[in-house]
Amino acid sequence: MSHPYLNRKYWLNDAQIRKALVGQLKKTAISKKIRIFEEVGLFHGYSRIDVLKIDTKLHGFEIKSDNNSLRRLGER
Repeated sequence: MSHPYLNRKYWLNDAQIRKALVGQLKKTAISKKIRIFEEVGLFHGYSRIDVLKIDTKLHGFEIKSDNNSLRRLGER
C-alpha cells in the first residue's frame, strides 16, 4: 500500500492553502485592526509576497503548494 501523500488527490493547491492561511490569520489576530493583503509587490515589482499580515507586527507568507518548488527563492 502506498503512502496517501503520493496520491495526487491528497495534494493541496495554492487556493486551498491561501484560504486556510488567511482564515487562520484572521482567527488568531491580536488586534481588531488586522489587515491582510494578497499578492503584494516588493522591490518595485521585482518580487511579490503571497500573503501579508499587518497586526501588531508585519508578517509575510510565501505559499508553496505541492505543484511548485522553492527554487525561485534563491534568485534574490
